[in-house]
Amino acid sequence: MFELFDAAEFNARSIGSMPEAVRSLLAAAFFARSGSSVVWLVRDDAEMYRLQDDLSCFVDPVNIELFYAHDVRPYQDDSPSREVCGGRIRVLDDLNNARAKIVLAPLRAVLPRTFGRQVLRASAISINPGDELDRDALAEELVRMGYERSPLIDDVGQFSMRGFVVDIFSPGMDDPVRIDLFGETVEDIRKFSLETQRSGARLGAARILPVSEILVTNANVKRVRPLLRRRSDERRDQIISDLEHGILPPGMEGYLPLFYEGGTCFFEYLPADALVIAPHAGELQEIVGEIVAEYARACEKAVANGRDPLPPAELLCGADEINAHIAKAQIAITDSIEGVRAPLACREMSLGRDAGSEKILEYLAGLLSEGLQVYLFVGNRMLAEKLVYALKAHGLDVAERDDYKVFEHERFAGGFVLIPRQLSGSVILAEKRFALISGDELFGT
Repeated sequence: MFELFDAAEFNARSIGSMPEAVRSLLAAAFFARSGSSVVWLVRDDAEMYRLQDDLSCFVDPVNIELFYAHDVRPYQDDSPSREVCGGRIRVLDDLNNARAKIVLAPLRAVLPRTFGRQVLRASAISINPGDELDRDALAEELVRMGYERSPLIDDVGQFSMRGFVVDIFSPGMDDPVRIDLFGETVEDIRKFSLETQRSGARLGAARILPVSEILVTNANVKRVRPLLRRRSDERRDQIISDLEHGILPPGMEGYLPLFYEGGTCFFEYLPADALVIAPHAGELQEIVGEIVAEYARACEKAVANGRDPLPPAELLCGADEINAHIAKAQIAITDSIEGVRAPLACREMSLGRDAGSEKILEYLAGLLSEGLQVYLFVGNRMLAEKLVYALKAHGLDVAERDDYKVFEHERFAGGFVLIPRQLSGSVILAEKRFALISGDELFGT
């Protein structure tokens, strides 16, 4: 494995001056070497998806999780989609159970308060072969956990009951599960395919997570009912009636702190040994301030429309609270800060935009002559085949690797390694004797 950096020295380093591809490589190397989670706070969804692509060049994609922001505007009479809610809960459950992951999280996603670690742990339902299962009680519980009952399952957050067969698709599952009953006894649990609806591999157990961050339990309804009655919201009576019948009204995420005595900050799920990659405190304060201001404008509009919402200060975690949590973890800073040294020296690719094929081959051969191991990331298969042909025609050997373990490879004597994945940019790390070359940048998108 390439020795990219000393993990102990990565703490409190600025990586803001480095290309995104190198930041991703460093995060991947830290993750691989330490076995600890990495939580990367990004500015928006666009940055999140770019980093996901880059990280997928260096880490098994199953170890990369996206912590989605709510896909509805604040203070609307609508709730986030089950896909978004399920994705958020899957990440929280991974962190809560110390499953090491790289989590990409827009700041907008981590600001809203959520349920606590013990609430999430206690809400999970475990079903095992041989258990006695009351189908009606299970259906009622699943609805209170945010599930939708459907004749056939086609998405996360749904369940189906047909005779003595119960299908459930919970967050955290790659495929839904089918539970076969004999009377009220669980006889068999298997995965099944959404496309064919056919059962597959047998499972030893099924773990069912909630699909909403608000659980409509009797205890929660009892707690929130008097708090809602004090509010002047014109929907108040209908909201209370729905909750008493086990129904979560749309838009109740705006009242989440009432259900959990204030709610929990996302960072309370952070493992003690996690690495946090984030903007520095001042930049973070500015970004959070912009988001809070947006919530404040939406709150004012909701009040004008006869609503009585919780103010942003109660609904969201503040920048000071976030910074206090981050300060307890290892941290890498994504802004360039004077006096804070980057962990790696690197240079960008020096090749003109309009370089022809001969110039490109000369440049690549030049990197090889520097004694560098050259990784070529080309996501387009046809272009990759042409590049391999051209290199071999010039007497240059190429190894093709269909994986993502760049820093675990033994050095290839020929010097060139082609990986069929897309990297955002090229960078040369001369001190470490290797180069990462993006096909898109090399040939133009």
